[in-house]
Amino acid sequence: MIKHIEYFDVCYDKNKYKQCKKEKNNEINLIYVNNQRKSYKIKVIKKLTHRIKKLKCNNIILSKEIKNILLEHGIDFIKEKNQIIYRDNIIQIINNVIKMGKSRSKEESLYVLIKSNILIKYQDIINIMNNYKSINIITPNIKNFIKLEQKLEEENELISVSNNRRKSLIKAKYILNVDFTEEDLLEYNVNRKAIIFNISNNKIEHIYGFDGIIVNNIKLEENAEERFDLEDEYEKNKEIIINKIIENKYQLIGKNGFISYKELLKLQANLGT
Repeated sequence: MIKHIEYFDVCYDKNKYKQCKKEKNNEINLIYVNNQRKSYKIKVIKKLTHRIKKLKCNNIILSKEIKNILLEHGIDFIKEKNQIIYRDNIIQIINNVIKMGKSRSKEESLYVLIKSNILIKYQDIINIMNNYKSINIITPNIKNFIKLEQKLEEENELISVSNNRRKSLIKAKYILNVDFTEEDLLEYNVNRKAIIFNISNNKIEHIYGFDGIIVNNIKLEENAEERFDLEDEYEKNKEIIINKIIENKYQLIGKNGFISYKELLKLQANLGT
């Protein structure tokens, strides 16, 4: 459900603007652009990018025409919406990658980098544990997770909480970064061939000596009719989106753009060696 509707008159057409105002209670955001003059399109880009900075992208819907104009100029408006999908479905995405390496998630350990226990609920960690051989929480705030560790150990669940910068990540194959910054990671010895799934808002691009893969986002595979629509109405299309992810109908995005399956398979073949 769209919480905030923003109307933006970019072509100064008073009649269209009035019509836009009349439809203010609709869920769909109407944005018009003058097709005849290139100068107006440039104004659209400048005004729209300025407005986007003030609004959360997942709260407004742009016309496909505007989105195409933005994409032509290298501005991916749906990037943040894709990140929401990426975060919501991160466990399935990690499991898909593990499966590509001819392994099963229950045979692998997941390393979770997290500083604040506010960002992830204990129940979320418990739910994650059902997917993996063990969970290793790496945190500078160990006291925040001690109770969880004790509780799970009583239930014979394999979990560890540590902050050994020299050893804790040296053998890690699959790493889920919740809120570490790049500067935080540089303090640790990270397995140089690991796959890091970064769901934080922090850019992770340069780790000294690291030859692995950093996944920052995904891009759903869409046909012409679906373009933009799935991301725009995520809640409405959640079942379709989840099925696409289960069926691997998306591309992983890293620091340099799309991550090829060839690159991923090559790393998987040598992961941990």
